[in-house]
Amino acid sequence: MFRRSDESYECECGGRTCSVPSILTKHQNTQRHRNWLQWKTLCCRLIEETSQMEKRKILQESKQLVRLVY
Repeated sequence: MFRRSDESYECECGGRTCSVPSILTKHQNTQRHRNWLQWKTLCCRLIEETSQMEKRKILQESKQLVRLVY
């Protein structure tokens, strides 16, 4: 399906954005999107093979983010 560049669509973070570069950049700089991106990165790092100490640090950091993301 084709989409115009000015049509808004749902972002993975739960917000809405569109393909216009200035609006896309503005959305990516929102606190909600940045928190979601950090959460996604932590989840990916947790799945990777890491030591138990690193996993503990990641879990402690994600524990603080849970309140902000969800």
